[in-house]
Amino acid sequence: MCMRGYRVLFTTAAALLMKLIAAKRTATLERHYRNLDRIDLLLIDELGYVPFEREATDLLFQLISQRYERRSIALTTNLPFEKWTQVFPDEMTAKAVIDRLVHHGAVFAFAGQSHRLRTRGKCSKNA
Repeated sequence: MCMRGYRVLFTTAAALLMKLIAAKRTATLERHYRNLDRIDLLLIDELGYVPFEREATDLLFQLISQRYERRSIALTTNLPFEKWTQVFPDEMTAKAVIDRLVHHGAVFAFAGQSHRLRTRGKCSKNA
């Protein structure tokens, strides 16, 4: 998408949520959301690796809701949907987020050995 001229932002979930919390505390949250709205594709990596407080997941829900049917989001996670309550504090919020993401989206599930582990094994054999 970058090569085709789209504006793309890649960030981890932790970094994104830390920025959203900081923006909320400095009363610049709406401006931050407007800046993110200019991004055509928002790639959020590592959702579910770091536990978040309710405030952070509420801000993420807001962001996803604002982008719904308007802008693209891609998320990476190792959590199946039924474990998204580990990220979002209640089942209703988790279901609402999943609903918005999959409505016009695609889900790619990967299985097998990690690419990092696979290539690490090759590197250690050559050392």
